[in-house]
Amino acid sequence: MVKRAMACAIAASLIGGISASARDAGSGKVETLPDKILIACYSWGGNTRTAAEMIRQATGGTLFEIKPAKPYPTEYRRCTEVAKQEINAGFRPELAAEIDLEKYEVIFVGSPNWWGTMAPPVATFLTTHDLKGKTVIPFFTHGGGGMQRCEADVRKLCGKSNVLKAATFSGGSIRSAGEAMKKWLDEVISVKPAALSAKERSIAAISMYTARGDMENLKTALNAGLDAGLTVNEIKEVLVQLYAYCGFPRSLNALNNFMALVMEREARGLKDVPGRLPGPLPAGDSVAFGGTNQTKLCGVEIKGPVYEFAPAIDRFLKGHLFGDIFGRDNLDWKTRELATVAALAAMDGTEPQRDSHIRVGKHNGLTDAQIAEVLAQAAPLKRKDVFPQGAKIESATFNGDAWLAPLIDNRNADLAASNVTFASGVRNNWHTHSIGQILLCTSGAGYYQERGKAARRLQPGDAVDIPAGVEHWHGAAPDSDFSHIAVMPKRSENKTVWGGPVTEAEYAAAVEKQ
Repeated sequence: MVKRAMACAIAASLIGGISASARDAGSGKVETLPDKILIACYSWGGNTRTAAEMIRQATGGTLFEIKPAKPYPTEYRRCTEVAKQEINAGFRPELAAEIDLEKYEVIFVGSPNWWGTMAPPVATFLTTHDLKGKTVIPFFTHGGGGMQRCEADVRKLCGKSNVLKAATFSGGSIRSAGEAMKKWLDEVISVKPAALSAKERSIAAISMYTARGDMENLKTALNAGLDAGLTVNEIKEVLVQLYAYCGFPRSLNALNNFMALVMEREARGLKDVPGRLPGPLPAGDSVAFGGTNQTKLCGVEIKGPVYEFAPAIDRFLKGHLFGDIFGRDNLDWKTRELATVAALAAMDGTEPQRDSHIRVGKHNGLTDAQIAEVLAQAAPLKRKDVFPQGAKIESATFNGDAWLAPLIDNRNADLAASNVTFASGVRNNWHTHSIGQILLCTSGAGYYQERGKAARRLQPGDAVDIPAGVEHWHGAAPDSDFSHIAVMPKRSENKTVWGGPVTEAEYAAAVEKQ
């Protein structure tokens, strides 16, 4: 009977919906800034990930997904069997990626309730990271089992941390738990004012998920936006505008998603504010007043050879984008630029346009701090590396944060391969390999440069064959993380000789010439 009850609990936590309730255990409230908050969660079926995204939307914190290096089975029954075996054995699975917690003061930790306790990857996270002196706030999803030992077990593993009141979410759907979530968060945390308001954070999130075509997370962001006070017409206006930056298909998908959500919320008795419709456009030629809008928006008249090469694009930009869209007055230009920068920041290959719109946004009132928040919000969405991040590299031969994950050490073939990840702007020192090296670029954007030659910009799919004895460096672009597989042939004989650091002037020159 006990086994059957436990099986039902894990089954519901893996595939069931969620509603919210909070335990009375734990006490206290912490005050902090958004950039000091981390929301770390493991999610098998998506429910815990949705709860974590709601917390991120409410607090402005950074979301980190805890993932085991070896994923759990996707078939439900097999997953429950593996989970039970691991929990009974006290097994702590290796994680696919680590995160440096140094800058975070508050760590939300989320897990499904598996057999009455946290999922094993979450136990690994808590025991392999230094949480001494930090505030830990647990939250759990379940399908009927409630809290059980979850909170107590987190407290056992976080004896040197300040563990605050935990919450559980069960039944129905997590997306209906907004009020209960807000009540719990109000009890445990006070977030100091961020550069972006709750409405602005929601606009940024909506724009990012629309641009990436991520309809599941878009729905969560749309819910959070309406809960934060955005009107229906304000959100519609953002989604319509975004077709000009991420295309009609994604804009239409987002609008259909939003239409279904509005109907869903209405059926639940939620009364969202329709908001103001745009007034009439100025009379006359849209190209003429659109050109005037473009000059005011940008602060200068926009000219260039591309507009002479293709006059139609100039006419469409002036008449349609800056006339018909930016001429609509139910969103101000600062808000429109916030949405544009967020969408471009979330996409790959749009860095020149993103940087241009950052300048335009600042001309229209966006601050450096607000831009920094948007870019920080977008950065995790662009990481697509399928290989583990590994452990942080503690070496003076890198000028900042970098991580190494050994993948292959084949002594028979005398070959080694590792995944190396650089934080934005980080590179290694000048160095040589006595037999050479091969780089296979997997995510982000970076640079490779040989001494005396022009730097080469690297994108996923690029390969670099580094000759023996040639002095070189490689690392991330200023605005992107970067990962590559480093292959070392004849590893037992292949010697690396490190030289001095790549100076700021050398790095700036390499980037500028691209």
